[in-house]
Amino acid sequence: MKGIMSGVLATLVSTAFAAEGAQGMQQGMQQGACKADAQKLCADVQPGEGRLLECLKTHQADLSPGCAGNMKKVQAAVKQTADACEADIEHFCFDTPIGKGGIASCLKKHSAELSPDCKAAAAKAKSGAKAK
Repeated sequence: MKGIMSGVLATLVSTAFAAEGAQGMQQGMQQGACKADAQKLCADVQPGEGRLLECLKTHQADLSPGCAGNMKKVQAAVKQTADACEADIEHFCFDTPIGKGGIASCLKKHSAELSPDCKAAAAKAKSGAKAK
C-alpha cells in the first residue's frame, strides 16, 4: 500500500509543483536549456498550470542533453518533495480534488502548519525551479 500511496503522492505533488511553481518553471523552460526544445516540441502549448512542463515530459526522448538534465533535476525535486510532504498531504489535503493546482493550493493554505521537512523540500524545489 505504501508504494501505491507514494506513487499517487508523487503524481499529486508533481501536479502541485507544476501549478505552484509553474511561473518559475515555465520561465526556466522558456529561457534556459529547454528554450529551444520548448519552441520546437511544444510551440502549440499555452504556458501555464504546468502545461509546458508536461509537454516536455511527453517528449523526453527528443529533448536536448541540457534540457533532459534540467528535467531530471525537476523530477528529482518533485520526488524529494513528495516524500517529505507525504504526511502533510494526507493530513491537510486528503479531500482536495486532484488537478489544476488543488494540492498546491491546499499546501499553500496550510503553509504555516506544514512539517519542517515539507517546508524545506518545497522551498528547495521552488528556488531550484526559479534558478533554471
